[in-house]
Amino acid sequence: MKQRSPGRMGSCRSHRKGVWLIDEDGDRIFKTKPKSLDDCLLQISNQNAKSGKEEPLFSIFEALTTAVQTDFAKKNSATLLYHCLLFIKKGKKGSVNESVLAAKIIALLAVIVEDEDNAHEIFQDSVSVLPQFLDNFDVVSEILNCLAVTAVFGSYDTNETQQVMQIIWKFVQVKKHSAAAISAWCFLLSTIEIWDIHHKDWQSAIPFLSNLLEDDDDESVYAAAAEALALIFEINCLEKFAVEAKDKDPDTIKQILMSKKASRWEVVVNEEGETEEEESNEGMEVLEYFESGEFSKTHTKIGKDKILISTWCRKIQLNFIRGVLGEDGFVKHMRQNVNVQAIFEFTPKVKAKNAIASPEREEVTMSIFLPKVERKEEDAFGLPFVTREQKIWKRVNSKAPSFLNKAKTCLMNKRRMVSEGHKYQFFNDD
Repeated sequence: MKQRSPGRMGSCRSHRKGVWLIDEDGDRIFKTKPKSLDDCLLQISNQNAKSGKEEPLFSIFEALTTAVQTDFAKKNSATLLYHCLLFIKKGKKGSVNESVLAAKIIALLAVIVEDEDNAHEIFQDSVSVLPQFLDNFDVVSEILNCLAVTAVFGSYDTNETQQVMQIIWKFVQVKKHSAAAISAWCFLLSTIEIWDIHHKDWQSAIPFLSNLLEDDDDESVYAAAAEALALIFEINCLEKFAVEAKDKDPDTIKQILMSKKASRWEVVVNEEGETEEEESNEGMEVLEYFESGEFSKTHTKIGKDKILISTWCRKIQLNFIRGVLGEDGFVKHMRQNVNVQAIFEFTPKVKAKNAIASPEREEVTMSIFLPKVERKEEDAFGLPFVTREQKIWKRVNSKAPSFLNKAKTCLMNKRRMVSEGHKYQFFNDD
């Protein structure tokens, strides 16, 4: 009997897809080969399998978070969206984890796809389905985040964005203790220009949020309402958010924040065992804003690059996107995802040795030089004489589009190659 070769040191071959490894304790463990995204999509698409969908869903979610899978999203966005919506439609009858992952994947698809029509399709299908399941407490935060993200990255105009804001605002008024809903609404508001904000849709916003500050003891709701008010006053178009004059007065908000300040002291024990009073940080930054009238500028680092945070608008956008993508996913998408970069007007720096120089402007031109030859105006038969210059010009001019098209094709190919080179540059990880 022929003996099989043992393979390389530290591993053994197996009939299954994977490899036997030797761990630090000397034990043999079998590590399966990671599935491709296409395999995972095929697995969740299998209608005959009643279970086992959570693992491939998580694999897809992790892959879309940690890398900008543009080609996969472009090729499979419709199929993946359809199946993710099916998981959510199962509602409380289905798996909570599957529904949560499905909502997160839909949001990631909207962030990644580059085609505007594909993104709008994701937005439309999501808005038509997801609001029906806001009563599912287990997945409500993910559904709210998904609605907000698909609206920002997939809507065609601010009217569509404000339609989603209306859906979320109605939910806020019914479920007053939802910090996630207030944050999602606030994120959408931060993406709309002042002149595009509807005049009569949000006139109850300031008094409603002010009441939340006074009556709600939940830290997260208090912080979300305070930031929403700070954003509204920063926008400085108060007639769209309140009717009565007292609601438009920033001193009113400041008094509410200060009155809550006294009740938000915590008793803590220091290293020496002595008791100290320590103030909760939630809402303090907002109070400082209403006291000084200025936002405290700061920045966040992406490698060696910095993003300046100089307004409540920018702070809210950054915190929301970072919350959806996670810290590692946020950094990855800020470096490689043009859709996310566009929101923050951010262009990452690249290492000089990998930089590809390309001209700012290139044109295709053609010059024709003809010798001057004198001729009579008519030939022997009295007909207009066609000069040599005219014949040459006619012949060359008829071929000019062909010459230009070939040159333009070469130029476009060159630009495409340069673009591909930029896509695969290494970003500075320091």
